[in-house]
Amino acid sequence: MKGVIKKTLIIGIACNAAAFVCIVAVFYFLLNSQQARDQEIQDLREKLLAVGTEKDLAAQKADDLEEKVGQSIYLEKLLQESNEVYGDEEKNRREGFLWIDRKNDTLLVTLGALNGLTAGMRLTVFDGDQQVGFVKVETPLDVISYVYPSDPQKDIFEKNYYRVVFE
Repeated sequence: MKGVIKKTLIIGIACNAAAFVCIVAVFYFLLNSQQARDQEIQDLREKLLAVGTEKDLAAQKADDLEEKVGQSIYLEKLLQESNEVYGDEEKNRREGFLWIDRKNDTLLVTLGALNGLTAGMRLTVFDGDQQVGFVKVETPLDVISYVYPSDPQKDIFEKNYYRVVFE
């Protein structure tokens, strides 16, 4: 009988040890799978953040390109239509008039991209035959352009109309 009790006791201890090993293994696998899911979630969050940032950058670039393309096409179309309307005399003109709209604080010249003006070009301003200053082209359109004084600190333009020349 002692042998049976001893044998039963050893089997009981072995079963308890096996159960303990099984419980440790289950907890290990549960903990490991939870860590793997947490890592997956973190990776997905990082990817979503990266995609969101890339999407924002792509949207900004698309907006910038759309604006540039729209302006270019608009000006090219305007110039093409102007070429059909105006003759060589208008295209070769290098003199125009500066008009100062003081109410709206706007300066316009009667020369444009059709005459060869581009943004940043400098035009000489005359009062009769006397040179009184310079203006720079801000936005050239077909036959008119928006300009601004080369020296904005100095208010040299007292009249509303002047003659301008570009060379």
